[in-house]
This record gives sequence, C-alpha cells and structure tokens, in this order.
Amino acid sequence: VFPEVEVVPGDSNIFLASSAPLSIGLGAVGGRVAALGLDNAFVRREMLVSRLDPARIEYLKNKMRGFASRLNRDLSPVCYFFNSVLWASQFHGAESKLLGFFSGLPSFWLLDVPLALYVITLAMLAILKKPAARYLAPLATMGFTTIVLEIIILLAFQTFWGYVYSQLALLLTMFMGGLALGSWLSLRRKKTGAGELAVIQGAFVGLLMIAHASVIGRFTAAALFALLLALGTVSGYLFVVANRLYLALKEDYGRGYAADMLGSFLGALFVSAVIIPLIGIPTLIMYLAVMNSFCLLFVAAASR
Repeated sequence: VFPEVEVVPGDSNIFLASSAPLSIGLGAVGGRVAALGLDNAFVRREMLVSRLDPARIEYLKNKMRGFASRLNRDLSPVCYFFNSVLWASQFHGAESKLLGFFSGLPSFWLLDVPLALYVITLAMLAILKKPAARYLAPLATMGFTTIVLEIIILLAFQTFWGYVYSQLALLLTMFMGGLALGSWLSLRRKKTGAGELAVIQGAFVGLLMIAHASVIGRFTAAALFALLLALGTVSGYLFVVANRLYLALKEDYGRGYAADMLGSFLGALFVSAVIIPLIGIPTLIMYLAVMNSFCLLFVAAASR
C-alpha cells in the first residue's frame, strides 16, 4: 500500500511504511535523535549501531527477496495462515508439513475438486434413489454452509470495524435467535412438503448472494447483524422441515442432527484454517452459492 517501506532488523523486525521518503541509515536516524534532543531510554546510539548496521539490513533484504510472496489483504488474510505454519513448525509435528502442503496447492485442488466430489455424491444419491438422502444431504450442506458463513462474517466484522470481540456475544445471539425464530415458524406449519424444502434451500442461495454483496460493498455493521439473523432463521426452518420429512420415512431421531454436525465439522476444520486465508472470502462465498445451487437442483429433482 505504501510506496516507501524499510525494515529494521533484530529479534523482532520492525516494518516502517510511509508515503514520504524513508531512511534507516545510522547517520540519518542518529542525527534526528540528536537534533530533536531526545533522551531515550532504549533507542540510543549504542543500540542503533547494532540494529542499523548496513550489513544486517542488506542481509535481511536479500532474505526477503528470495521468496515468492502472497499479499495479505482485508478479504484474503493469508498472514494468519502463515502464522499457523510458523507456530506448528516449533513443535516439529506433522502439522507444519501439512499446512505447507496446502499452501502450495492451486485453487483448483482446494475448491474445484471438493465441489466436483460433492456434485458427484449428489448425482450418485439421485441415481440410486435413496429416499432418506434427499433430506439428509440438505442438512449436511446447511451445517457446512452456516459454520463457514458465520466464520466469514466474524472475520469481515473484525476486518472492517476492528471491534468484533466486544460484539461477539451479540453477533452469535443474532444467529441463535434466528435459529429459534426459524424453528418456531416451521413448527407452526402443520404440514410439510418436499416442495417447501426446495424453497428454503433456494433461500440459502439468495442469502449467500446477499452475503457476497455485503462483504464486497462493505455494508454497515448492522447489515452483518441482520445477515446472521437471517442465516439463523433460514437454517432453523430448514432443519425442522428436513427432519420432519426424514422422520416420516424412518424413525431415527439422531441421524438428521448428525448430518448437520458432520457438515459443520468439515467446514470448521478445513475452511477456516486453510481456504479462507489462501483463497479469500469473496471467492469462497461464490463457491458456497454454487454448492447450494447444486443442492437446490438435487432437492427439486427429488421432490418431483
């Protein structure tokens, strides 16, 4: 972002950025300290001689030039992925190698291949005509989508406004309140049909498109609160509808909840740690929309 960037070497490197010319030479910095009459406790000439040694500065610059770089941006926060790699490397486990492996993969393997496997799975379920699958698949898709979108909204809130910790309880309350509202609205209906499941699945697709516009357009903070409320409402409604339809076929009361939890587990495990920082939030939301569109086609075809 800044045209002038200098790095002061040390145990912790200090990055200086400016729109005006910068100089970290010992003479320039030491002269400024003397000219301003600063009586510093730590940044004294004796320390500057070591920190601003030209050989150390050039050595660090050469080290940084030796690697291909990924830019850390608001909606592609790759630095927190690299921080995970750094921490994992200190414990000499398999985590560092695994994360390093993911960092070298192109987006085709991170997004296109999993999406293709998902579509193939839906196609096989449709061909085999598994009655229960038409209701369990939307539940797993809903669990995956909601946990990922929740994480995205929390990251976006912190990125744009910087105070997500003070609002965390309220943000999660909006989602949980939406779950209660959606469940209540669905339970008020005495009859549930497969067509209703297709409608609510279509609402997920529309909600994801709104989420994409909200993130790209940097809407107000209130919009993200409303988005979480809507996400919870749609999720709660779909959960009740899909479970009602499933239980009409088979009295297995834990299977629908297990499908929801499986989707949530996969989303929390892979997407938050790897895909968001490496691929970026806007692209991920669009892939979620495509994924839910295929689920909509699957549900619509099954209902017919």
